[in-house]
Amino acid sequence: MRRAGVMNLPSTSSPWQPLTFGGVAAFALGRTSQLCKVQLLVALGAALCLLWFFTSAWFPVLDAAMKNLPVQAEVRGGRLQWGGETPARLAGSSFLSVAVDLEARSTAASAADVKVVLGATSLRLESLLGHWSVRYPKGWVFYLSRSDMGPWWEARQPFLLMGILFGSMLALLIAWWLLAVAYGFLVKGAARLLRREIRFGGCWRLGAAALLPGAAVMSIVIVFYGLHRLPLPGLLLGLVVHVVIGWVYLLGAPLWLPRGQVASAAGANPFQPDAASPAGADRARNPFHR
Repeated sequence: MRRAGVMNLPSTSSPWQPLTFGGVAAFALGRTSQLCKVQLLVALGAALCLLWFFTSAWFPVLDAAMKNLPVQAEVRGGRLQWGGETPARLAGSSFLSVAVDLEARSTAASAADVKVVLGATSLRLESLLGHWSVRYPKGWVFYLSRSDMGPWWEARQPFLLMGILFGSMLALLIAWWLLAVAYGFLVKGAARLLRREIRFGGCWRLGAAALLPGAAVMSIVIVFYGLHRLPLPGLLLGLVVHVVIGWVYLLGAPLWLPRGQVASAAGANPFQPDAASPAGADRARNPFHR
């Protein structure tokens, strides 16, 4: 018999889509392995979007900058010794600009969203969010001539691309798993208020699944930014919106959980599916079974 006022919950045997409140709630009663599979797919999609952006928007600028380096240039004793004209822009687009400015005039790379400026004693990064300066180490020598940097950059591009792909995937997964711990406590509190109590493992899975719709939206935002359909403020707004989307799912998905206390065997692994016990198995088949 079904209780009035409770939404139908999708089957929890193999939850697969975190795009609806019911779909996110289904992960709470499903298997952690199934959640990890969906997380990997979403992380892969986000990483591919990020990789596409860098290869289409930033790497061509960096390639051109390497070709426009002077015949003689090096950092020695914490100072840049430049054999070409300054200030000068080495390469640039609306996304990224690379310039050299020994007198810190900040005029050579003012049009791009992100600006890399080689100064006399430091490397400066400038954007809408502000600027960041890194001083050259005095004990090191960096050869920045065209003949030195060109082959160095070409040899390391494949490793950099792999680092962006797998590094961003790993960073996303770790961030999701850690945030899901904090979100799990919020889900636990919301579920208690709604009288839809589940074990903390289910709360963790729901919190982790609630992060996935925002990640998918952010991937689309990155693509639109790379296609010149969004300005930099739009990209920054997308960062905020994708966090808010996670909160919306986090607060809304508990409404789709079945009412009542989910059975829990003593000493059971809290990250196993809630259908592991006989009572839980009945709920997996009919979440509103009495």
